[in-house]
Amino acid sequence: MNPTAELTRKNRDLEELNELLVAARRDLTDQVQELRERLLAFMDEHVYPAEADYDRLRERLTGC
Repeated sequence: MNPTAELTRKNRDLEELNELLVAARRDLTDQVQELRERLLAFMDEHVYPAEADYDRLRERLTGC
């Protein structure tokens, strides 16, 4: 899949997930909300930026 199309799909999926989370958020306790915010910050800082590197490495190693 084209990298731009893949990012567009991932962004759309994340937006849909975020909409579901926002709808459910009013039911969350303060502690759960804090943990959710920490998790999202971690994902934004460490996981999502590394996806492109992982994809390139996987492609180089496997040819897929």
